[in-house]
Order: sequence, then structure tokens, then C-alpha cells
Amino acid sequence: MKPPRRVQVELGELPEYEADRFATGDDFEGVRLTFPTDEPVLTRSTLREVELSGSVLASLETREARLTDVAGRRLGVGAWQSAGARWSRVHLEGGRLGSLDLTGATLDGIRFEGLRIGYLTLAQAALVDVAFVDCEFETLDLPAATCQRVAFEGCRAAELDVRHALFNDTDLRGLAFDGLEGVDALRGATVSGAQAVQLAERLAEAAGIAVAD
Repeated sequence: MKPPRRVQVELGELPEYEADRFATGDDFEGVRLTFPTDEPVLTRSTLREVELSGSVLASLETREARLTDVAGRRLGVGAWQSAGARWSRVHLEGGRLGSLDLTGATLDGIRFEGLRIGYLTLAQAALVDVAFVDCEFETLDLPAATCQRVAFEGCRAAELDVRHALFNDTDLRGLAFDGLEGVDALRGATVSGAQAVQLAERLAEAAGIAVAD
């Protein structure tokens, strides 16, 4: 099993940029963004070598945007909508997200670290070299996602949905979960011995094996 490559986003000191307003398709490069509103809309925008730090927002819209070499630290966002976006070399560290919607997104070289996320959906997303470290999820949705070199370390999810997902070199040993949907989709993923015991009855049912005492 190949682990995800380690991603480091080192931006150095960046000038602060605060726009009076944001428009669809705006481009930002080499700046630290601050927002004049608590509901910024950056649909189809391009963010390259950008820092997002310390912001507390009701919502953030980056649907179909391109994020490359982006660092986010101590973010507080009620609802982050980023469906259909392309994220490359992004490091989010610390903070609380009420929800993060990455439906149909492409993630390449991403590190989520020390985050608390109420609802994270990666439905139909493509993940390559993605690491989740010390993260907590109330609900983690991966239905029909494609995961290659994805790993969890010190993470917990109350509910996990992997129905119709495809896994290759995906390490779930560091993800504790209470409820699971889609046990039959775990082919290609690695689980721990304790997780295998936890899933034994469900795996038997998925294989058509009756379990009776």
C-alpha cells in the first residue's frame, strides 16, 4: 500500500488583500485574503499561492473554483460550498467547518489537519494523495468517490458512507467510525484488525453468509 505523498504549502509572508466585493471568476495570486463580508462568493475563481487564515464566515462559496498552493489556518465557516472545484496542493489546518461540500471535486495533494467538520461530502469526487490527520467528522460521505493513496490518521467519524466508492491504496486504519454504510464497497481499502472484527457481521452479510448462534 502506497501512502499519500506529503504536501507542504510554504507561502512565506504575503501582502494582505481585502476587496470591497468579490465577483464570479476573480483571480487571486500571492496574497492573504480577508473578506469584507461573512458570505463571500468566489465561484469559478482562481486562487494560487493564497492564504486564508483566521476568518469566521457564515458561508464560503468556491464552487467550480481552482485552488492551487492554498493554505487555510484556523478557519471557522458555517457552510463551505466547493462542488466541482479543483484543489491542488491545499493544506487546511485547524478550525471548525459546519459543512464542506466537495461533490464532484478533484483533490490532488491535499492535507486536512486538526479540523472539526460537521458534514463533509466527497460524493463522486476524485481524491489522489489526500491525508486526513487528527480530524473529527459528524458525517463523512464518500458515495461513488474514487480514492487513490488516501489515508486517515487519528480521525473519528460518527457516520461513514462509502457506498459505490472505489478504493486503491486507501488506509482506513486511522479512522474510527460508529456507523458505516456500504461495507461491500471496501474492496481496495485497508482496515485494522479491530475494524475487521467490528465489520465482521456486515461483511458476512454482504458476502451472503448467514451468521447464527
